[in-house]
Amino acid sequence: MALPLLLLLTLAPQTAGPAAQSPTVPFADVPLIEVVKETWKPWMDHLQPTSGESAFAKIAWHPTFAEGILAANQAHRPLLLWVMNGHPLGCT
Repeated sequence: MALPLLLLLTLAPQTAGPAAQSPTVPFADVPLIEVVKETWKPWMDHLQPTSGESAFAKIAWHPTFAEGILAANQAHRPLLLWVMNGHPLGCT
């Protein structure tokens, strides 16, 4: 019964409702900005992270947990263990 119903739904004519009018183009009302030689530098300056946003790169991170434990013990400092669950980009 599922196959005939599926064929019936796929072969049924489209109704002229609000969704069947014209497809909407996302961001159609946003003006296009042409990136040319003259505008490249300002855009790159805008997109580069600030010193505060990239401060984590100045930390001497250890590649393994064992190396971090040894370095923390030698310096008599606490150890930060950063653990996360899921995709690093939030795509779970």
